[in-house]
Amino acid sequence: MDYFYVGLPYVAPKPLLGSSGLTWEYQAGPALLQTLQTGIRDHYKSYRSGNIDKITMPLYLFLSGAGTGKSRNASEFHRTVVECLGDEDEELKNKFRNAWVFHVSLENGSTLRDDETSAFRAVGNRMLLQLLPEKALDQIVTSYEAPDPMEVLRLVAKHEKQELKDATIIVVVDGMQNLMTSYEDGLNAESRFYKTLSSTGDLAHKGAFLLPCCTATVSRPIDQSLRTSNRCRIYLPVTSLEPPVIRQDHGIELAFPIDSSLMKILVEDCGGHGRALEILWNLTRGLNLENCDVGDLMRKLRNNLSQRYKSALPNDEDAKAIVRAILVHQRLINDEHIPNTSKFPDQVVAPGLIRYEEVGQYGYLHVPYIWLWIIAETGGRELLLPGWRFDDYTELLANEDKTLPSNCSWENFEKFNARFRAMKSLALEEGQLTKISEMNFGARLNGDINFVNHHLSVACAVNQTDTRTTEANSVEWIVNSLKESINMRQHRHIVINAKSATASDAFLSLDAQPPTNENHQYKFFTDANISNDLYNRERNIAASNRDFFIFFTTQKTPDNIKLPPNSGIVDQKNWNDYFGPFAGRAFVYGLMGAPNINTADFTTLQLVDGVGPATARKIMVKRKFSSIEDAEEKTKLRRVILEQFQY
Repeated sequence: MDYFYVGLPYVAPKPLLGSSGLTWEYQAGPALLQTLQTGIRDHYKSYRSGNIDKITMPLYLFLSGAGTGKSRNASEFHRTVVECLGDEDEELKNKFRNAWVFHVSLENGSTLRDDETSAFRAVGNRMLLQLLPEKALDQIVTSYEAPDPMEVLRLVAKHEKQELKDATIIVVVDGMQNLMTSYEDGLNAESRFYKTLSSTGDLAHKGAFLLPCCTATVSRPIDQSLRTSNRCRIYLPVTSLEPPVIRQDHGIELAFPIDSSLMKILVEDCGGHGRALEILWNLTRGLNLENCDVGDLMRKLRNNLSQRYKSALPNDEDAKAIVRAILVHQRLINDEHIPNTSKFPDQVVAPGLIRYEEVGQYGYLHVPYIWLWIIAETGGRELLLPGWRFDDYTELLANEDKTLPSNCSWENFEKFNARFRAMKSLALEEGQLTKISEMNFGARLNGDINFVNHHLSVACAVNQTDTRTTEANSVEWIVNSLKESINMRQHRHIVINAKSATASDAFLSLDAQPPTNENHQYKFFTDANISNDLYNRERNIAASNRDFFIFFTTQKTPDNIKLPPNSGIVDQKNWNDYFGPFAGRAFVYGLMGAPNINTADFTTLQLVDGVGPATARKIMVKRKFSSIEDAEEKTKLRRVILEQFQY
C-alpha cells in the first residue's frame, strides 16, 4: 500500500442493503441486546487485562435463513453495540461512539471477482473501497494489490496519527455464505469459507480493540454448520419482525395500517419474515385498500416470493410430506429424515420462512401462511390440499356452495374451522390410523380416541341436527345437506349445523370402534365468563359421553376449568398452537363481529356471502339504513344476505 504514503482518512460506511425496508425503524430485540451486552462487557474486560486469545476475543455471528434480516442487523451492529450498553458502561460507550466501522459486503454485486485469489484479502479490497468511495470495486481490484485487512486499518491509523492499540474498530463482513462451495464448508477447516471466517476473527488479536462480526445464510443447526473450535463465538439471535414502523418528521407511524382487519391478516400471513413484509409494503404503498383486489395483491406477493426462492422449493413428494408435518404438527426427530423425504428437518428451513422448533431430540416445523401457500401450489400442485383456496382474502361464497370462508364474523368462523379440519384430514393418508390428539394438536385435551383417517368434504345441514351419538344412529345416520343426503357413518364429511341449532356447530363421524363423533362448539364471548357449569352445559347438549367435544372461544379460559373425559378447548392461550399458520386469519374471523353495513368499506363489504363489487356499490349508494327492513326496501337484496350485517 505504498500508494497511500500519508495513509487514508476514515470514511463512514454505507448500509449493507439498499432495499425499501431500510426506512423502517430497526428492531433490536431484547435477546439480541442482552446477548450483545454480556459478550461485549466480557470482551472489553479481557482486552483491558491483556488476556488476548481465541477463547477471550469473540467472533460475533448472525447466522440464519435467507431474507430474515441479517444484513439489516449487520448494518445496525454499531448502533446496537452502543444501545445495548448501560449507563455504567459510559467509558465503553464513548469508545464505540467514536469507533471506525467497516461494512464489507460479499453479495449484491460485491461477490468475489475471478482474479481475487484470496477471499480474506478480498475483504481488504472492500474495506479499501469504503475509504475510496469515488472508485468502483473493479477499479480497486485491478488498480491495487489486494491488501490484508490489517494493512487498511494501519492506513487509517497513519492518517489519523493514532496508534492501533488506542483505536476502537468494528469490522462487519456480510454474506459469507457466498464463499461456500458446499454445505459442508463450515465443517472443513481448509475451505475458503472457514479460513476467511477464522482470519476475520483473528483481527481481534492484532492489538486494536476490534469487534469482528460476520453474517451467513445457513440451512442447518449451528452445531451442524460450523466445526467446533476453541474460538469464542457469540451467536446473535435474528428474530422475526413485529409490524414495522417508520420515523417521520411528525413522529412514528405504522408502515402497515393494521387497524384494518384485512391488512392485519396480510401482515400476519408474512410471519415476521423481513423480505416478505418488504415486498408486501412495496405492493401496498399508496394502494387504497378500501377499493382493491386483495386476493390479487397477495397472489403478487406469493409469486414474487416463489420466484425469489424458486431453487429452494421442495419437489412434489417432499412438499406433500412437509405440508403434512406442518398441519398435523408432526413430531420430527432432529437427526432423521422427515418421513417420506430425503431431507432432515433443519434442511427445509434454508430459505428462512420455515422454522424448526427443537424440543430436546425432537422438533416441529412452523411456517407462515404465505410460505405454506407457496409450497402447496408451486409447480402445478394446486391439488396438494384440494378444496382449500389459499387466496381467500376476497373469496365470495358461491350460491351453490355455502362452505367457503368469507367475511370476518363468528358465523363464518364456523365455516372456516370446518374447512380447516377437513384440510387437516387431507394432510394424512386416506385410511391412516391417527388420533384426536394428533388431528387437534394444540388444543387442551382430556382423553384421546384412535380412529382411521378419511379425507373429508364440508357440507351444510339443511335442518337443525342433534349431534349426539346414540344407539339408533351408531350404524347409519342420515343428515340432509344442501346438496345431498349424507350417511355420516361413512365418515366422509364434516357438517356445519343449521343456524341456531342447540347442538354442535359442526360435527363429523370418526371411524373408530365403536363409531363416535367429534363435535365442535364455537362461542363468541366478549365479556361473559367461561365457567365449568357453562362448559358442561354446552357439552351435554352437543355430545354424548362417548363423543369427543371441543369448545372454541376467542377468550382466555380460566386454568381451573376441569375438562370432562373426551373433551377439549381451544382458546386465546393455545390459539396459535392449534391453528398454526392459519392463526391470524382464524382469530380475525373469530374475534370480529359482522361488518356494519353503514360503515364497512368497499373491500370489506365484498367479504360477505353473496356480495360482489356491483352489490357493494349498490349498498354504498343506498345507505344509510336504519334497520334490515330499511336495507331490504332500499336495495332489493335478499334478506339472507342482509342478515349477515350489523346495523
